[in-house]
Amino acid sequence: MNMARRHAIAGFASVLLLSACGLTSGTRIVTTSGEAKHAYRKIAVIAMSASRDERRTFDDALVSKLSAAGVEGIVGDRYIEDAATANGISPMDAIRAAGADGVIYVWLRADTSTGGVEPTPGSWGWTGAAASWYPAPKVAQAMMAKFEARLYDVGTQQLAWSGVTTTFYPKSVAIDAPLAGEAIVGELVKRGFIVRSR
Repeated sequence: MNMARRHAIAGFASVLLLSACGLTSGTRIVTTSGEAKHAYRKIAVIAMSASRDERRTFDDALVSKLSAAGVEGIVGDRYIEDAATANGISPMDAIRAAGADGVIYVWLRADTSTGGVEPTPGSWGWTGAAASWYPAPKVAQAMMAKFEARLYDVGTQQLAWSGVTTTFYPKSVAIDAPLAGEAIVGELVKRGFIVRSR
């Protein structure tokens, strides 16, 4: 093998290594849709999980990121007895009475009635332990995990925005929730759903 070819291969390997490092360097939005008709000033956050501890952890993380952007966040778990199966008019009435003009639902995992996890394929077609839903306790650690978020307008009850975050080599909801919250809020700011006040 000549010297030029060795240098080319070494350079290519370096690019691949740097690319791989980029994939593990945090959490980012991978899909997003929706156009802002107005900016939101007070948003309730409801994390969807069978685990109350997970719900509180994510609610607190996203509310903190909203507050840092100048938007008042409401921990929504207090309005819903079981956020894993949240639906109906009562929770939305309570959120409206609290003065919220938006509510963000965030799915932390796809839980089934049997307690297992039914992941959706990852963006590269992965399934099973390598799929993209956030890994449940006692499930093999996934290479890629995701949080799915949807912002609804309280006044119109319509979906205003939806997005999915991806985390490579996730650690835990407690560690990764602030990163996901930052990615979600950053996207909402970028698209005009939130106007930073400071």
